[in-house]
Amino acid sequence: MVAFCYQFVYHYPFEVMCLANMLRYPSCPELPALVDYELLSDIHADAEKRLIERTVTMKVDLPEWIPKWLGLRQLKFHQTVKIDTRQRFMHIHSTNLFLPSQVLAIEDCVYGVSKANPNWTTFSTTAFLKVNNFFGLEGLCEKQVLREYVACARLGRIIDGQKICNIINTNPLWRHLEPWHVDPDKPDLNQPMPVYPDVSEVAQVPLPTQESSSNVQHSGLLLPIETTTETNERCG
Repeated sequence: MVAFCYQFVYHYPFEVMCLANMLRYPSCPELPALVDYELLSDIHADAEKRLIERTVTMKVDLPEWIPKWLGLRQLKFHQTVKIDTRQRFMHIHSTNLFLPSQVLAIEDCVYGVSKANPNWTTFSTTAFLKVNNFFGLEGLCEKQVLREYVACARLGRIIDGQKICNIINTNPLWRHLEPWHVDPDKPDLNQPMPVYPDVSEVAQVPLPTQESSSNVQHSGLLLPIETTTETNERCG
């Protein structure tokens, strides 16, 4: 069994970050690993709360022996997405649909208002993976999958940065924000440190429909990819 915990602080309001994440679906050129998507339901409880259920299929870059022994090269997940625009948070819960008798994979991602600044957004993710009955190679398989997951976690932040630039360039409500020219080689991905107006003065942007738009392992815990004090926080 292995677990993963990671936080990243975006210097952009929650409304922008929520929109950036939603724009990944149903397809995302920046994320070629996303090979299939199905919307199961999209319920608006009221003007502020939304519940989405969907399945996503990912193609993962793993050593050849893993997909060969598992008998599959794509991994399908069920996701539940809860959005509350009044409380300003989004929770994404994912569980695996592939090999349910051998694999248990659970992920929880949350976008919420940063405690340091109401105009910033804290992204938190925790993931759990347990592989059973895999020819005595359960631990090795778990480590390989977690290594790929860590890379995907960082890629997700890079994609968010690219989506933010698209939002700023195309949506007049957010043109006062400074674009984020992502540099994957920098620990903070070259994120700017802009000064924002009070969040109450920033217009709300309606979310699109789903049809549109060197790690250390210790006691099963994989430490965050980056630990710079400006942009990342340890889970705890």
